[in-house]
Amino acid sequence: MNRPALTPPDWVFAPVWTVLYLTIAASIMLYYRSTPRPHTGLTSTVLAAHLAANFAWTGLFFGLHSPVAALADILLLDASLVLLITWFWQANRSGMKRWS
Repeated sequence: MNRPALTPPDWVFAPVWTVLYLTIAASIMLYYRSTPRPHTGLTSTVLAAHLAANFAWTGLFFGLHSPVAALADILLLDASLVLLITWFWQANRSGMKRWS
């Protein structure tokens, strides 16, 4: 596969993904430590589906060489991410009111 001219060097990916996953872990921790937590059971289900879809994308695109399946996976990731951001934001705002 030919890489576009603006593709970052390979060494950049490891630190960027490390920071990304640490940020995801911190967000999850903050959500589950907040009270009240909106939609706790549903959030756990959507979060599990989101993480599974995240890990599946590489296999779909590079392993199975299926751009259509990878696109469907990205659409699932986008939809679940919108829900998670909304619910994490609501939990954060509720928790922040206690500190005001």
